[in-house]
Amino acid sequence: MAKYKYSARTEAGELQAGYVEAANQEAALNILKGNNLFILALTATGGSGWYERIIGFFGRVKIKDLMIFTRQFSILLEARVPLSDTLRTLHRQTEKAVLRNALLEVSEDVDAGLSLSQAMER
Repeated sequence: MAKYKYSARTEAGELQAGYVEAANQEAALNILKGNNLFILALTATGGSGWYERIIGFFGRVKIKDLMIFTRQFSILLEARVPLSDTLRTLHRQTEKAVLRNALLEVSEDVDAGLSLSQAMER
């Protein structure tokens, strides 16, 4: 599956941007149109070659870092801090580059209108 970056407008006219994974560009267009979006731009983000896979393997998030993130995430949500503020706060406080980048992507996806589960799945 390929990853495509898109910008689109909702039926209400709001700007929405994010990523979609699909077999090809036509399938990505169908997915976005199926969500009642008017596509403004759709570009492939590039394939993941062997180099990116190796870097991804060695750059994975350690279990300890993930446990700390999960605990902090849970505490902030229990304190009724809004989701977007929680993600931005954790992004600023995270020292590990891999987790920090992942949090930035999740935060951008949530701000673009994806649900938290969809953003984390990516």
